[in-house]
Amino acid sequence: NILVDSSSILVNNFSINHDKQYLRLDGKISVEPTDKFSIEFEDFNLGNLNIFTRSGGFEIKGILNGNASVTDLYKNLLFYSSLTVDTLVINNERLGYTIINSIWDNNKKSVNINAIAKRGQLNTFAVSGDYFPKDNGKIKLDVELNKLRLNIINPYFQNAFTDFSGIASGNLALTGNTSKPLINGELKFQKTAFTINYLNSRYNFTDRIRIVNNDIFFDNIKLIDIYGNFAHLKGVVKSTYFRNFNFNLRIDADNLLFLNTTQFDNNLFYGTAF
Repeated sequence: NILVDSSSILVNNFSINHDKQYLRLDGKISVEPTDKFSIEFEDFNLGNLNIFTRSGGFEIKGILNGNASVTDLYKNLLFYSSLTVDTLVINNERLGYTIINSIWDNNKKSVNINAIAKRGQLNTFAVSGDYFPKDNGKIKLDVELNKLRLNIINPYFQNAFTDFSGIASGNLALTGNTSKPLINGELKFQKTAFTINYLNSRYNFTDRIRIVNNDIFFDNIKLIDIYGNFAHLKGVVKSTYFRNFNFNLRIDADNLLFLNTTQFDNNLFYGTAF
């Protein structure tokens, strides 16, 4: 049963079943930091959650097993988990068999997080580090990417770029806090292609990109257009926590396709320009 009053929600062994999959809820959500709410999964199809996740720009697939719990939901959220996903797919990108563990480290007063996704023998994605809920939501995480296919990021850049493809590898440090995260590191991109929406021009490149406090630096990257013409790109893309992008770029080009629009893209300003 479920009891709701003005200050809390109490759930007593509530379960949802369908064939072999089930979701079981038990515990209490309230302002009391010691109250715990637990969730248990068995053969749970993550596709059931897409009705909620689509608005955030991603769709997920996979079969989830394990348990998780939360405490102090209203102030310093603590999340504990021992979960596996067979096989995790995000935005049609197969990450693979995924393990997500998080436990409380009393010495550091942090939630220790370890997650890894494995596609065959390849570790496509790994996260390890700590979340400090009582220190303004401070985070200190190391992220490793290994031949991660870039179509997974398409929903997050769709206002400026579309149709990302290619693969990325490298190491990132995620610091700051949950409301103002900072990313630093370097990524190697291979056979990467993208379209700039405003210009409708598509380019590809293979090179490294630096990220310093969320600013993305391009160090003389060779861009190639759909005709094989090339240019060298230098500069930086700044943003406010990956919103409100500001471009400060220099392109040294040799007959590079710049504009590739029709009147259906913009009836006031269109055409082809090199």
